[in-house]
Amino acid sequence: MQVPPAISANLLPLVGFVIAKKVCKSACARNRAKRRVREAYRTMRLTNTNFNETLAQWYALVFVLNNKILDADWAEVQKTVQDSLRKANDKYARSKEAKRESKQV
Repeated sequence: MQVPPAISANLLPLVGFVIAKKVCKSACARNRAKRRVREAYRTMRLTNTNFNETLAQWYALVFVLNNKILDADWAEVQKTVQDSLRKANDKYARSKEAKRESKQV
C-alpha cells in the first residue's frame, strides 16, 4: 500500500480537465482540447496575481470541456477560462470574514 505524499500549498488547487468521448470521438482532438485549456489556465495563473490569492482557497477544480473548444481561437479560450474562474469565485468563494472565523475556531 502506497501513501501519497503530502500536498504542498503551492500546488493547490488540484485541477482536472475532462472531455467526454461522446463529445469528441477522436482521442487526438480530446487531448488537444485539454492541452489548450490547461495552457490557458497555466498562463492565467502565472500572469494574474489576484487570481492566485482567490484560487488558494479551492482544493480541486474540474473543467468539463465541450467540442466548441476545438474551433475557438486562443483569445476566446483564455477569456472563457478567466470568466469561469471568476463565476466560480463569485458563487462559491468564502468571504474574508468567514476565513477569519474558521481560523479562530
